[in-house]
Amino acid sequence: MGALSIVGFGSFVVASFLVGLRLLGIATRTGKAPELAIGAAFLASGGLGYGLIVLAFALHAFSAPVMPIAVLVGNTSASCGAIALAFGIWRIFRPADRWPLALTAVIVALLVVSFVGRLRNVAVVPAPAFVFWTFTIGSVASYAWSAFESLRFHAMLRRRMRIGLADADIARRFLLWGVAGSAAVGIHVCSAANRFLDPDTIHPALLTVQAALGLGAASGIWFAFFPPHRSRRTALSE
Repeated sequence: MGALSIVGFGSFVVASFLVGLRLLGIATRTGKAPELAIGAAFLASGGLGYGLIVLAFALHAFSAPVMPIAVLVGNTSASCGAIALAFGIWRIFRPADRWPLALTAVIVALLVVSFVGRLRNVAVVPAPAFVFWTFTIGSVASYAWSAFESLRFHAMLRRRMRIGLADADIARRFLLWGVAGSAAVGIHVCSAANRFLDPDTIHPALLTVQAALGLGAASGIWFAFFPPHRSRRTALSE
């Protein structure tokens, strides 16, 4: 595993853990569902889930008897994170709409089907096709929705900035969150492509692309939720 892979995967896992913990800390003070949902999403999916999956398939860190359990825990955690993300996006961007409930229900259904299938095939690594594809489609739907809403909101704020009704720093943070969500979608697309090439391992070229996307996602969520102090001071002074 090359230096880029270590930096890319490692930064994504660390950033997800730290941002998730920060948002969960905010949720304990405010009691608000959006902070709780997004914090849980980052911590469970990017932090614990993705971390275990990388350790299992990219670093081969587990022995043969432990490998199926690590993969089960990792994918279950990633599924819970994707569900939490969908709920958070609904409550943040579309709280008054009804249709996000249907989309969230579809995402939950896909990931539950994947989880049940994985439980019935715990010892099978990699998982059967229907388990992999239901997990991938459900996760991609959640992250793609996140990216779309973030970028849509960024575009809306950009229009309002022209007449002085929006803050440039807030708009930039939504852009970064959208970039992070797009990178997460790219990581899953690489996994889907790898399934066709060699489901038993990770193709070196796709591993490199996933690492680069992981670095992009880490940078996006870090600067979206931990903006530089200069940006914070600028926003407060405007």
